[in-house]
This record gives sequence, structure tokens and C-alpha cells, in this order.
Amino acid sequence: MTGIPRLTIAFNLRAPSWGPPAPELYDAAVEMAAWADRTGFDEVFLSEHHVTDDGYLPSPIVMAAGIATRTERVRLRLSVVLATLMHPVHLAEDLAVLDLLARGRLDVALGAGYRKIEFQTFGVDWRKRPSMMVECVQTLRAAWTGEPFDFRGVRTRVLPRPFQPGGPPLSLAGTSAGAARRAARLGLGFEPLGNLFQDVYLAELRSLGKQPPVPAAPAAVSHPAFVHIARDPDAAWAAIGKHVLHNVNEYAAYATAKELTPFKAVTDPDQLLESGAAKVVTPEECRALLRAIGPGGRFRLNPLEGGIPPELGWESLRLFETEVLAELRAAAPATGRS
Repeated sequence: MTGIPRLTIAFNLRAPSWGPPAPELYDAAVEMAAWADRTGFDEVFLSEHHVTDDGYLPSPIVMAAGIATRTERVRLRLSVVLATLMHPVHLAEDLAVLDLLARGRLDVALGAGYRKIEFQTFGVDWRKRPSMMVECVQTLRAAWTGEPFDFRGVRTRVLPRPFQPGGPPLSLAGTSAGAARRAARLGLGFEPLGNLFQDVYLAELRSLGKQPPVPAAPAAVSHPAFVHIARDPDAAWAAIGKHVLHNVNEYAAYATAKELTPFKAVTDPDQLLESGAAKVVTPEECRALLRAIGPGGRFRLNPLEGGIPPELGWESLRLFETEVLAELRAAAPATGRS
């Protein structure tokens, strides 16, 4: 659809004890992903964390497999997979099977991780993250050829091959200059939070005489971290604000370096609106927002953010479908994306 940004729906499946139960949220996420597929979204984003108080999604590969069986065209983007917490050969197998189920609709952002409790729980040495990530990327690439290769002194082979020749497109997530340089050296796309260290990544590519890999999508979201559509924004925020606040404050608590995260802890949901970190818009305002972002950006909806009750998330999605996309499509030229 001409002039429309890349459309993403994202889930991290936080289920705080005072919100809807996890089974209700998981069922809703699968149904919402199927809706996004029918509605013309480009991507479903799934992320990963472990040892949380609110049940943050710990298994995005498993969740993506379920969504793959309910969708046909939307791409599944794992952003991120905490690769350093998995055995590299097992990760190669799991992602190959997922890519087959998705018929090649899989993109993967690998993350080294930053929460020490996760490494302690899995018995992984936190200090070895850089070398583990290099080994992981090298293993995935060798494994996805389907041919025998040497892994830690053992001749091994990974079958079945992924659906996509050479495997799903890989990028590296990170919030450090080291991660940016590592992505460049490995010939991967770089997926920072916002545009942090993007200049370091590009400078390292230039020093190596490399061109940036052709990106599958813009790295950053081109609008506030959370957007909800409602006919009555004040009433909607009164119902969902505490959920968005929970999500932001949990992320802020995870950060080891506060200056490297866009999530700042606040005490009042209204502070998120005042800072621009969250926005509740009418359909008309949402149409204007999409036009302003344009085709070079990414627009993301998080309909279950912080355990938002599914019925409230659906209200936003239905308005987006019937009063935002329908209007923009009606006004679009006959050619272009649909």
C-alpha cells in the first residue's frame, strides 16, 4: 500500500498477577497474529526473557511455531532470541524446523543477553557472551548448509535444512559499541534499541570495506514505543495505562546502564503520555501518524502490552482495521502494496 510504513504486531506476553491469566493472553496472541496475517501486516514480533515475575515469553521459537500454523503470509520475526543461553547446534535445529513450518517466513535477531540472573539460572558464564555469539553465528551458518561440519572437535550434521537456502536472515541485537562492531565483522544486520551505536556499526563496516546487508525492514520503530487506537482516548488510557506502565517499569528495571535504554521508570501512567513514550490516538490521528511515518519506517502495535485484557486490545485492532487501514487503502492508488 503506497505511502504506508511497515506494519508490525508485537507480543512479549507479560502476564502480571493482577491482569488476565496467561492462557487467555496466549490464545489471544495467536488469534491476533492470524488477524494481522489476514489484515495485511508485514511482521509478527516475538521476544524472549527468562526468570521474570510476570511470565515474560521465555520460548519465542515455540510460540512462533504455533503462529506459523495459523498464518500464511506475514513474516515471523524473533527479536530477540537469546542465543547465548542455547546450545548452538540445538538452536540451529529448532530454527530450521521453525523455518520449515513457516515456509521461509522467518527472520531472526540474535541477542547476547544482559540480565545476569538468566545466565546464572542456565549455568552459562556471563563473561563469555562475545565469543559465544561468534561461535553461534558460525555454527548456524555451517549447520544450515545441511553438510557435515566440525563443531568443538566433533564431526556433525544438521538436518533438515531450513526452508530458506542458507537459513533465515540473521541480525544481531545489542546496546553496546562492541555488539555493533561484532555485527559488522560477522556480516550481519545490526538491530539496536532506537539508533544507539548505529554510527559505530556503519563505521566498522566502512573500515572493513563492506556494504551494509540489505535490511529486511527498518531497524527502529518510527513512533512512540506504545500506540493504542480508541474513539475515546481518555477512557481507553484509564483502562490500559497501568499495563503500559508495568511494561515500561519492568524493562527499566532490567537495564544495567540506564542511559542505554529508552525505558525510564515512572510512577504515574500519565507521565508516559507527557513524555511521548506512549500515545492513545483516534483513528483520524492514527491515519495522520501513518502518513507522517511513510513507507521508510515501521509502525508497531502491542495490543497485549503489560497484560492488557484481550477485549481492550481487540478494540484497538478493530478500529485500526476498519477506520485506519480501510480509509488509507481507499485513498491509495490502484498499484502498490495491498
